[in-house]
Amino acid sequence: MKILLMHFALLLVGTAAFASYEGPSPLQNIKVAFTITKNSNGLFTYGYSVTNPSTNDGAIFSIDIFIGRDPVSDVDLPSTGFTHCKIADETNPNGFQGKYFAVPVGSTAPDKWSCGYGHLAGYAPAVFGWGSIDAPYRIKPGTSLSGFTLNSYGVPAIQDVLMEPAIDQDNLPPEYQENLKKIVALEKKVKWMGKTVGPKAPPKVFDGGNFIANLIALVNQSRAQGWIDNDGIVTSLLAKLNTAQSKLPSDTKTAKNTLSAFMNEVSAQNGKHLTSEAYALLYFNAQYAVNHL
Repeated sequence: MKILLMHFALLLVGTAAFASYEGPSPLQNIKVAFTITKNSNGLFTYGYSVTNPSTNDGAIFSIDIFIGRDPVSDVDLPSTGFTHCKIADETNPNGFQGKYFAVPVGSTAPDKWSCGYGHLAGYAPAVFGWGSIDAPYRIKPGTSLSGFTLNSYGVPAIQDVLMEPAIDQDNLPPEYQENLKKIVALEKKVKWMGKTVGPKAPPKVFDGGNFIANLIALVNQSRAQGWIDNDGIVTSLLAKLNTAQSKLPSDTKTAKNTLSAFMNEVSAQNGKHLTSEAYALLYFNAQYAVNHL
């Protein structure tokens, strides 16, 4: 009896060891750490560090941030003078922006990662992405990688970020071979999409009331994302924005003063009840509003 049980156990181990590779599990719980700076010329640097939890079994090799621009309603931002990573895509940035309408950006990338503008099948907005085909440089489960940056004159906005794990297509079951539809379905299944902060082109026509309405939406969205962790702070910030909005268009001076008080509160709560994402969204958009009222 004992021998039969041992034989059965060995059979199970052997079956597991030689089970068909079905691709990685869907990526989950990816962490994107975010930083932002702004220089004296108004150029923002958006920085990202990506952590792939040890609970995943796929290594991240592709990262895309959506940076679409509406050519009708969005302002044309400067697109000259930007530099890119050492392994940059040869796509003509100006030609790409003219076809897919992306926010102009510069970039850096970690070692052995490429970068470039892109347009992903199934998604309308343009993206800027990074990729690594070299397995040793991918973001393996249980590791983090920094060095992904975008430089842009676009103001901070909540943007989608899409990441994809590497799939060893050579080891997939026979039914995947020469079956593009099945491969595409697998790739879609294992991707992860989340939210981060990235550049957005401001509107061509500035309207103070509408811009503050967008700030109000950003406060609420930041709370929903967990980038603001205190309802009392939300109430206080919204009160200031509602006051500023109510003063327009007749009392611009009071509106600007109230927005400045809003910015002071955002700065005071940065790193306390506000994450770097909430700070970037609220402080720099309020600053933009003050400068354009």
